Amino acid sequence: MDDAGLPPHHYPPSSRRKGGGLTPSGVCRSCVDMTSIESQAPAPTPALLTRPAHVRMMRSFDVVSVIGDSAVAWCIRDLSSGEQKRFLQARTRGEDVLGGLTRAVTDWVSERAPEGPVSLRCFAIALRDAITERLHDTRFAPADLIELNSSADWAHAVRARLREDIARYEHAEYVKRVMYAASDGSVHPTYGNGAYSWVTSEGDWHVARSHTNILASEVMAIASFVRMFRTQGAYFRAVLFVDSLNAIDAVMNGAYVHHKIHEEELANARALIRTGRLELIWVRSHQGHVLNDVADRLALQRHRAVRSDLDEHQIKVLCQQIVDGARETLQTTNWHEATREARQAYQDHMLEQAHAA
Repeated sequence: MDDAGLPPHHYPPSSRRKGGGLTPSGVCRSCVDMTSIESQAPAPTPALLTRPAHVRMMRSFDVVSVIGDSAVAWCIRDLSSGEQKRFLQARTRGEDVLGGLTRAVTDWVSERAPEGPVSLRCFAIALRDAITERLHDTRFAPADLIELNSSADWAHAVRARLREDIARYEHAEYVKRVMYAASDGSVHPTYGNGAYSWVTSEGDWHVARSHTNILASEVMAIASFVRMFRTQGAYFRAVLFVDSLNAIDAVMNGAYVHHKIHEEELANARALIRTGRLELIWVRSHQGHVLNDVADRLALQRHRAVRSDLDEHQIKVLCQQIVDGARETLQTTNWHEATREARQAYQDHMLEQAHAA
């Protein structure tokens, strides 16, 4: 044994060379050198953090959707790239909205992750279940709490924007919706039985007795249509075809016609005209205008029913037969084009009247 009290073979080979030996603290100088080298080397990667080269990275997406009365909107974002996009699509009656939305979402996700796997956070249970049936290699993982809260905040903000998108779209579509109708009044020249009516291109109609003169009957027909139009919410504008220039003038200028016609009803009609929601267009009677012809037949049927002693049920059946007989023509007519032609004819007639005066 040497002075350190250890057998010579317990020292590293380098310590036996010149310059070897122990430090004052009793540690081998060569061991100190090796320790400093190892402290500078990178730490080994833990086995749990390693990923084999063949393992594919999972793509993560967030999806939020809003379904409105006439449109559906949704937004998707790719968490790996930060890309996001909002969509809006019109709805039609009887359409499989959920199926169409599912196809759109899965197609968008499949384009960006064609080989999967995919982690999808969907903020709608029905949509999530439908997507699962199409994307088989999909899992719905909440991830960590911080990320989930961040996605929930994102979904809340995006859902508000989607609702605004749908509201703008539905308002724009609502403004385009126009109700086309015709009104008419009829009075028997001998017996004085008066009646009025209106009918729409959709086949809705109304008839009633007027107990007054022909002008008042025509104006009462317009007022009755305005009452109906103001209470419905499906149409923004209305085009009403009228075959009486005097009735149009009485409504637009507020002239007194009859004590049965309230000024408030005429004021309501004028308010709709001023705001562009109601347009009164004159058409020549008995000239093949289908809406005007049906309205004329309905008014005639109602005042003739008085002399025929028909009850309300019989009158309703006869009037419905009149409308049903013209329903196909009413629904297949291009009313946008018919309105343009009638408006031009009305303007030409008013110019002729002005020149004649």
